[in-house]
Amino acid sequence: MSLSGFLSLQRAVIDHLTSDSALMAQISGVFDEPHHRTALPFVLVGPLQASDWSAQGLNGKRWRLTIRVFSDKPGDHHLLALADRVHDRLMSVPLAIEGGHVAAFSFESLQTLRDPDGVRQGQLRFSALIQTL
Repeated sequence: MSLSGFLSLQRAVIDHLTSDSALMAQISGVFDEPHHRTALPFVLVGPLQASDWSAQGLNGKRWRLTIRVFSDKPGDHHLLALADRVHDRLMSVPLAIEGGHVAAFSFESLQTLRDPDGVRQGQLRFSALIQTL
């Protein structure tokens, strides 16, 4: 899996989240890039950071993936409920990706922000250790 292997990880995450009917009933979609007029709330997959995770006889990458949840509802309750749903969904079953094996997938952090226009954002950060097949 090369540096472009992020697309396989991104696709697996998007597919996994969009297969959750309860989550999809609460948001307008899960995107790698939202359209200009995307209705809130929605989930955005990315950006990412990659680093080497190779050792003798092992070729792999550590991917740090940020998933952002956007909501225009007042207060953090709705935002945190959506972020919790995204977290639980991604941690519930192992991800399967093309061209690699997900050796570990873990949650790192959550940060909430409020944009000047009142849109709330939850940034969930995950780490994936992926061995190249």
